[in-house]
Amino acid sequence: SRHYVAGLEGGEAAAAGPPRWPRGLFARLGRRVVRGREQRIGYELACALGRREGHVLKGVLPQMLSMQAMALAIMLKDRDLGPTFFMCFSAAMLVLALPNLLELTQGTPQPEARWLFLANPVESEDELMRGGLKGLLVSWGAVAMLLAGLVQVALLGFGAMPEVLLSFELAAVMGLFYARLWTFGVPFRRAIRANQFANMGLVMTMTLAIGVLAGAHFGLSYWRPLEIAALVGLPFLLAWQWGVLDRKKISELERLSTYVRVERDP
Repeated sequence: SRHYVAGLEGGEAAAAGPPRWPRGLFARLGRRVVRGREQRIGYELACALGRREGHVLKGVLPQMLSMQAMALAIMLKDRDLGPTFFMCFSAAMLVLALPNLLELTQGTPQPEARWLFLANPVESEDELMRGGLKGLLVSWGAVAMLLAGLVQVALLGFGAMPEVLLSFELAAVMGLFYARLWTFGVPFRRAIRANQFANMGLVMTMTLAIGVLAGAHFGLSYWRPLEIAALVGLPFLLAWQWGVLDRKKISELERLSTYVRVERDP
């Protein structure tokens, strides 16, 4: 990817001019949400390929849209459930799309292109993975939550904005919690594979976490001072969780060298 090469040149060929990082909204966000050159390389790579690879778009977009449509249909059909159910269900469904996103972005139709990682190695493969994970959370997760939040406010009115914001803050906490535990490697490094079970245990607990999210939303929004305290305090928890991602490490089974050994000794 030209974004990967640009990152290497930006750090190793500074004498030739300023770093040639990509430009745009996600690039500007990248300067604020990643730490160091190697994370920036992984971030730009994940943002670029994550929004371009056909198997990711076909696998993630329909899932996200269908789940949001289902949440809306349930609210319109059974109004007794109330707006709280719609807010929580809509936000939680985006988190449920996270496993599919993280799994699909591990693969690529051109797995042989990983020679680029090996021919131009960075000092820390872990940092490359951390940047890639952050890039996916920003370019997919944050954008999806922003759009879904705007739809909720449009449907429920501006008076529901605090409850809408609370639902997505809770969903973001849930999403970052699972992202920290997810077995993840450098994005787009191997062939596309189906039925991966490394994270199946986490996936099975996510449905229970949705119930916890809905209960937390109901309890926190029941009393306005408590709701305000949650709205102010949860961003600090999110910032802490984001920082913890900088300590995430790649499993030995997911390292680039593992795939090279498998290719040499099938």
